Amino acid sequence: MTTTLVRFALLCLFLAAPLACSGGRGDPLASDRNATAYGGRLTLGQDRVNTPVSSSNKLRICQLLNGEIYGAYQSALKGLADTPQKEDSLGIVRVSGRYSGYMQVQGATTYQPDTTGQNFWVRMTFFDYSDSAAVFMGGQVDCSGYMDVIGLHRYSVKVVLNGGLAFAGGYSGEALYETQRLPIDPCNQIISPDAPAKVLHCYPELEQGSMTLISGDTRFNFKPYFKDVYVDPDSLDCGCQ
Repeated sequence: MTTTLVRFALLCLFLAAPLACSGGRGDPLASDRNATAYGGRLTLGQDRVNTPVSSSNKLRICQLLNGEIYGAYQSALKGLADTPQKEDSLGIVRVSGRYSGYMQVQGATTYQPDTTGQNFWVRMTFFDYSDSAAVFMGGQVDCSGYMDVIGLHRYSVKVVLNGGLAFAGGYSGEALYETQRLPIDPCNQIISPDAPAKVLHCYPELEQGSMTLISGDTRFNFKPYFKDVYVDPDSLDCGCQ
């Protein structure tokens, strides 16, 4: 009983930030005639600047998109936690963006034996989704990983992305993810790809997987958080950034 209560409290703490979500509004698996190549829908943001992807802005776009996706991931977890689901089945819920659109969410949570840790798998299908009004997304991204408490308001979080989406707003193009891990600090904040190597080297597996940004015929496949330099283990900065 004690372990169950701790696990519930862990999820509540992790998702404590204000998140806009709602369940059961329409068929969560309905198709859409304005679907992107990746699923979902993207019709908003076309009246914004829509700067195309370039070598000089690809890291800024990476941080913008990945920050938006990580926020959506947390909203998705809260939506699933707040919606009663059948045991031993995938949860399904519809979650509204704070600024526009919504996402259809499928997901499941399993507990790590004899710990407070939880494993997650979430599939998010975006329909003009935006939390920030800086970027609008349409497509489908899978997030998998785990989360556990390692101290007072401190967390160990792993999130790996797969899938693709189209985006518009300040920038426009497409993004593809192939087992791309997001570096999440102990305060549950995503770390910038511009962070120094002594910070990013705290998060293993960043050299695995990749992200691809596409605008027209321009295509950049890269590992945004991996810095191929030696870092003295004694100089690692693995705290909250």
